[in-house]
Amino acid sequence: MQNPKRENIWLNFGFNLILPILILRKGDDWLGDPLAGFLNAPSDGPLVGSVILVLAVLFPIGYGIWDLLRRKRWNIISILGAVSAFLTGGIGLVPGATVAMFAIKEAALPAIFAILTVATLNTKKPLVKLFLYNPDVINVDRVETAL
Repeated sequence: MQNPKRENIWLNFGFNLILPILILRKGDDWLGDPLAGFLNAPSDGPLVGSVILVLAVLFPIGYGIWDLLRRKRWNIISILGAVSAFLTGGIGLVPGATVAMFAIKEAALPAIFAILTVATLNTKKPLVKLFLYNPDVINVDRVETAL
């Protein structure tokens, strides 16, 4: 059986984390006025914000689909990146959104990861192996040899 193609971790983080974060944080500065002119809408209006949110979510979704077609495996980081970008942008579009909403969202995702990591330790596929102890992230053979 042929081994699946190895994933480029830097592309993964770039498309799933860095680009969506940059677009959500700087998208209004970089794209607000051009989008407002193109859409014939105010640059601080909800339409421009919605388009920026869609752009931010498209990167992890697009990379996840490309990776699924290429390696025939779901990319969990793409799924999490899309959900995180969607939640962050969605909260930003909610009228009356507060800083507390962002704080809860930012604290909830790591807390969920921690709970799931502990909960899956005694299963066939613990999250520790999925995120850290896998050949896409580290040289597992070298670690096994050293141990």
